[in-house]
Amino acid sequence: MEFSFTTIHTIDLELEETIKRDVPETFSTFAYNLFDYIDKNKSTRLYREISSNTEVISSVLQIASSYSNEIFYEKSETIANRLLREEIRVQNEVKNMNTKVRKGSCIQAFSSNSSNFVYLITKVQHQPFIDDIDLLSKTGFPQEQKGIWKSCLMFIDKKNMKLEQIKVYSDNIAKYWGDGFLELAPINTDDDNTKNSFKAIDATINRILKKYPQDKRTLRNNIITYIRNNDLINYDDMVDDCVSRVDTESVDQKVIDKLRDELQSLPEKKGFDRQFTPIPKSITAKIRKVYQVSQGIELRVNNVEGNLYEKIVSTQNTAGKKILQIAVDDDATYQEFLPKQ
Repeated sequence: MEFSFTTIHTIDLELEETIKRDVPETFSTFAYNLFDYIDKNKSTRLYREISSNTEVISSVLQIASSYSNEIFYEKSETIANRLLREEIRVQNEVKNMNTKVRKGSCIQAFSSNSSNFVYLITKVQHQPFIDDIDLLSKTGFPQEQKGIWKSCLMFIDKKNMKLEQIKVYSDNIAKYWGDGFLELAPINTDDDNTKNSFKAIDATINRILKKYPQDKRTLRNNIITYIRNNDLINYDDMVDDCVSRVDTESVDQKVIDKLRDELQSLPEKKGFDRQFTPIPKSITAKIRKVYQVSQGIELRVNNVEGNLYEKIVSTQNTAGKKILQIAVDDDATYQEFLPKQ
């Protein structure tokens, strides 16, 4: 894919202005690599437009309908200035928190294929480097895709001139990019993503690790802990992290590989995003696990930090009677069940 038009604007929060940069002739290759990286990135999230009249969306649609170099440069300037205003607003909100919006450049590129127009908006981070000609310290953005930390890829249907798909990526939970700057809404809410992903993960773990109850419970507990302790979920990272801790001495490697593969395929099968902000309270009811102990007695376990099986152990007494030994932290509970003298 070749991009017909491309612009680069440095977003300067100190001067509160955008600075348009010259685009090198070879930059189209870099723009294509950006597109390819973002389009194939599994951590993107699908969004929809709130209205076709918002500043960014209306600008993009005007560029597509005109397919004009002049309109592109005019509207890309409008979009860059909107990003500047939004970042100034965010910077003012966080200035007392010892936090700064990172300096970077906004890259915009426009292309056309047989059925779609494609519009790319990416913010890349600035990094210091030593120029190999004059040996002076400078700043700029790297050619490697790891320098990207926010992006949006829009596909516009040529027949009806409507947005067909919008993919958004952000490396953190800063909502100003999708909600504020782009004025978009996620197709799946964070609440939906949390509930649907956990439901699908739980069912898959129960099925594949059915013969390994302790490992099943430990993995489930690790997933819950991950959701509770991370502000942003990159689904693939979560799966890799939690599955990598399954005990290979008790679970066959083929079973672990099957588990990982099936978990990785769930977002497309069950319709949730691979990147979202978790809402732990959405799965509170799912966290509880109730075990039948004996007639009239149930053992209810909520999420447990650490290894549950170090706290609850099955044993048998000398008469062969099955007994659960439970570690007790609460002294009142412990005293309640002391045998009478």
